[in-house]
Amino acid sequence: ENVQHPGRLELIEHFLLDGAHNPAGCRSLREYLDEFAPRPLTLVFGAMRDKQLDQIGEILFPVADVLVLSPVENPRSASIEMLRPIAGCFARGAVVETSSSAEALQVAIARTPPGGLICIAGSLYLIGEMRPSILKMRLEEPT
Repeated sequence: ENVQHPGRLELIEHFLLDGAHNPAGCRSLREYLDEFAPRPLTLVFGAMRDKQLDQIGEILFPVADVLVLSPVENPRSASIEMLRPIAGCFARGAVVETSSSAEALQVAIARTPPGGLICIAGSLYLIGEMRPSILKMRLEEPT
């Protein structure tokens, strides 16, 4: 009941971090987003190239008002070139391509209006790259 796992349905202010990286995990995340997520929804997505990217994209990409594609600092990372056609098939909102997780975070913040939600998903590696910056921003916010 009280178990917490950083990067798994972890809500930090207006960020939702979920390392969903397979179809089953993405279906669970999608169900959560459909039921509980405020709109507009920005999805930051980066994943490993050996994952079931087509299935994951089919599940997650349609829910996003803005889809921000990001590479991950890992040799197994799916490139933007790999993610682009999947986004083209399944995204219903705007698609923004970035060159790093840091850029993806800044784009997501800029493109998400107040009251919206930024969901970061696709890889625990991506969460690991972005979570420290999100926590730092939270600490720097005026009280």
